Amino acid sequence: MRLEDEQHYLGAALMQIAENDRFSSINPLVMNGQKLKNAFLINETAFLFLKYRHKGEAKSYRFHFSADHLTSIEMIGGKDTSRVFVGLVCLEDRQVCCLDLEQLTAMMHTRNGPGINQDADYTVSVMAEDNRMFRVFGRETGGNYQHDEVKIARNRFPECILT
Repeated sequence: MRLEDEQHYLGAALMQIAENDRFSSINPLVMNGQKLKNAFLINETAFLFLKYRHKGEAKSYRFHFSADHLTSIEMIGGKDTSRVFVGLVCLEDRQVCCLDLEQLTAMMHTRNGPGINQDADYTVSVMAEDNRMFRVFGRETGGNYQHDEVKIARNRFPECILT
């Protein structure tokens, strides 16, 4: 079977999890009887969605989220969203920027606030400057930045998922 690019790029992130002493299991994430693409259940307690990107012209990584994808991510955790994570694989920097659901929705103003289009697609931009924390911004696709930057430690992944 041919190895697809996403299997190659996302597999590197999954290897970091699997090589950790706290790792015990990984399974595909199933919702309403269907496997979700690039979504995993880690150690039976954490939900992980993975995306990968090459660095763009603006020296940032831009990750696109459709309205449907965001809705799926928000629904997974049910009432306990503290164990839902989005891993953004930044290929040229060879690192994963890991957001929890609270951080992601804060950047989207939870998509329910005044003036927020709940049916809109969103873009999360990750700035990966040398020797600095990741700087992450969320915005409605085609719109202006809607939230102040969030700073994410480069060594957060995979520990945040496994603790």
